[in-house]
Amino acid sequence: MVAACAVTTQSTPGLAGHLRVIAADMPGWGESDSVAWQERDHSTALLDLMDALDLETETIIGNSMGGGTTLRFGYERPSSTPCARPRSSRTHGCT
Repeated sequence: MVAACAVTTQSTPGLAGHLRVIAADMPGWGESDSVAWQERDHSTALLDLMDALDLETETIIGNSMGGGTTLRFGYERPSSTPCARPRSSRTHGCT
C-alpha cells in the first residue's frame, strides 16, 4: 500500500512491476471527500480499507504525512504491518 499522491504517481509503476500496489486516498486529501481535520483518522481509514479488501497484513509505504500514518498504523496495529516504510516524514504530529 502506498500513501501520498505525488510520490505514488512516480513510484507506482516501478513497484507494480513486482508487487501488488494499492494507492490509498486518505479522507480529506486527493480526490476523497473533504472532511474536518478532527475527522482525519488515517490509521483507522487504512484499517477499514484493509478490511474491505480482506487483507490481513501488508507492507505500508507512506510519504510525507503518509509516513506519519504509516508509523502510527504500525505502532497501533503491529500484527497487520510486518513492514512499515515512512519516506520524507517527520514523526511529530502523526496522523
